[in-house]
Amino acid sequence: MDVSGPLRVERVEGADPIGALAAEWRALFESSASRLPFHAVEWAQAWWRHLHRGGRAVRDTLQLRAVRDAGGTLVAVAPLMLTERPARGPLRARNLQFIGADGNLTEVRGLLCAPGVEKDAHIALRAELESAGNAWDWVQWSAVPPELYPADIGLDPSKVRALDPRDEHVLELPDSWETFKSNLKRNVRESLRKCYNSLKRDNHAFTFEVKKDPEEVPGALAKLYELHAARAGVTDTVRHRDVFDGEAERGFMNEMCRAFASQGRFRAFSLVIGGAVVATRVGFQFGKAWYLYYSGYDPKWSDYSVMTTCLAEALKLAISEGITTVSLSTGTDQSKSRWGGKVIPRQEWIQLRGTRRAQLAYRTVETLRAASWPRAALELIRPPR
Repeated sequence: MDVSGPLRVERVEGADPIGALAAEWRALFESSASRLPFHAVEWAQAWWRHLHRGGRAVRDTLQLRAVRDAGGTLVAVAPLMLTERPARGPLRARNLQFIGADGNLTEVRGLLCAPGVEKDAHIALRAELESAGNAWDWVQWSAVPPELYPADIGLDPSKVRALDPRDEHVLELPDSWETFKSNLKRNVRESLRKCYNSLKRDNHAFTFEVKKDPEEVPGALAKLYELHAARAGVTDTVRHRDVFDGEAERGFMNEMCRAFASQGRFRAFSLVIGGAVVATRVGFQFGKAWYLYYSGYDPKWSDYSVMTTCLAEALKLAISEGITTVSLSTGTDQSKSRWGGKVIPRQEWIQLRGTRRAQLAYRTVETLRAASWPRAALELIRPPR
């Protein structure tokens, strides 16, 4: 994309700011070649409809920004929101952050940018936010490209606190499964061999199914919710909580996945044995890239490592369809790192306003977050993602 002149930032307002920007946002997403579902306007629309909060204890207010070049072309979108705790009063803490402050549904937050404007877009946004007066206590910058430092976008390093980066694991696929497998570590190749042989040894024939049509979404998600919850109940391995255990979370997933399915982007991969789905994983396709999202499996089949087999079958299919990259999503667990993909770090920063009030507000929220609160209370101070 050719960018003309300096960038300017405008706040998009009205009854439906996201809808007003949707057509341009969608075009920018396509031209940016983003492979992250979290950058799509469909994600933001579904998230805001189902997951933003509007109670007395905590309130989210949309603060959508559009970054344009001198010719008026949209070159970046900043889907921001102001989170206030409590919703009113002189002692409320005001956190300006990107849409996606949830229980780990939104794995990567941040600016959607046209190629080559990442630094300038961050600079322009930082300047506009700082000119907004005393409207926030701290800004949470998310998914900042690894090559940028705070000073590069005009931030005072003394007022910036670095959070743990969000590492994404991305596999670059060759043109054959055998080539891919030969590049794996020996222990991973052995693990794959055992997965397939254990099923064959016990006469468990499997089929691998892919659902992608809009009418298949409800059934595919119902099975994901069932098996994801079953996996969350397993206690003798790495613990994972059920991220789809709430009505709002499922409402968001249902809407978002239907929207992607209508565009041919939705995938639900399932390993089926004896007519029953024993492992499943949802993913999304953007061009020649897949993003593999949440999964679940039947614990009764854990001895056969059916989730590993399901992933292997998905990778085989990806290669056969000419997919060039597959993201295994974010996180540092071995289930991702052992495949030997490229790690893409994305920085997370807290920019504190240089006032006593801002520093006290931030410290109070962080102290409450670190305390052993009941889950209902923790929902009021959802952790940064």
